[in-house]
Amino acid sequence: PPQRDLSDELFEPRFVSGLFDEMARTYGVVNLISSFGFAHRWRRQCTAGIEIHPGSHVLDLMTGMGELVGRLTSSVGPDGRVTALDLSPAMCERAHRVTSRMSHTGRVQVVEANALECPLEDDSVDAVVSSFGLKTHNPTQQVELAREVFRVLRPGAPFSFLEISVPSAALLRAP
Repeated sequence: PPQRDLSDELFEPRFVSGLFDEMARTYGVVNLISSFGFAHRWRRQCTAGIEIHPGSHVLDLMTGMGELVGRLTSSVGPDGRVTALDLSPAMCERAHRVTSRMSHTGRVQVVEANALECPLEDDSVDAVVSSFGLKTHNPTQQVELAREVFRVLRPGAPFSFLEISVPSAALLRAP
């Protein structure tokens, strides 16, 4: 039989979901350490880098534990809403716990779904944000993701994606 490329399995939705289910308890700490403490600042920049108007509907793709939700709900105000979407049931549960402690709970909907098959209507959101989710998709899936983002965004609406990468400078790559 032909050999299957094992790297393809790393990007299978079931594998990714299982991986994040296993990592859910420690994800926040690992993310903080692997970013040398910059994750919080980068997330703030991810949301501050685009214009989000009061009353708008924002989609937080691959929300993880809902780390962007607080900033997003502040931006959309009392008449706006945030949809926080993630593939991992355990991460969605963490996002539910985070959002349930916030006063704006009614304006946030946590949805368990694959970002490549977003259950939202065409042209239904005013902005899309995502932090640290691109690494879970191979190049072909990233093209599919771009198509989904384009499909759900209203014409001319902004998006902001944040991802950590391997630094090009050798001195920074070592740590």
